Amino acid sequence: MYPGAWIGKKANENGILILGESHYGETETTRGVIEFYLSENHKGSRDEWMRFFDRISKSFGYYEMSEEFWDKVFYGNYIEMPCGVGDNKADEAISENRRDYNNSLFSFVNENDINCIVCFSQKVYYAMPDLVGDEFCEEDIEIGKSSGGRRNIARICYYLATDEKRKHCEVSLEKPLTVYQVKHPSRGFDIGQAKEFFYKNKELMSICK
Repeated sequence: MYPGAWIGKKANENGILILGESHYGETETTRGVIEFYLSENHKGSRDEWMRFFDRISKSFGYYEMSEEFWDKVFYGNYIEMPCGVGDNKADEAISENRRDYNNSLFSFVNENDINCIVCFSQKVYYAMPDLVGDEFCEEDIEIGKSSGGRRNIARICYYLATDEKRKHCEVSLEKPLTVYQVKHPSRGFDIGQAKEFFYKNKELMSICK
């Protein structure tokens, strides 16, 4: 994951990682981005990157810039380099570094005793380690429709603690892990549909308002 993941004050109580795709623009740490987002240093400006975090917290029942929400979770970005908006750097980075990114992700999960991941990127979800043995995914969960009538799909993937070798990852999980995936919270993201989906899953109730 990108260096310096955010660890909320109560994140260890809940064991939930919010997983994004990548940083846009140069920044030293993910933690620094969240700290700036929650601070008054931006003097009330609401750039689009801030709305990304607003939509995440609102989909769990909180207001924008909610310290209460961000104190409850871990947050990290899967890709370990900055990417630009609208370019193909993310695809190239995943293609070239998928194994390393997954090793980093599963190592972080083990080190921080994480129970589940909420992934806000279909691209990242499909880059995660392959399933083995009795692991499985629910791939086609319709949680609503867009204003244009397109289906809004969520996914849930269930990993087990196993030493069985995986493609694209060399790190074994030390405990079961559930991964929830919804679409990227950019423009067109339906907060209400995501919220309804999250509230139906007991594992996430500790961070729902």
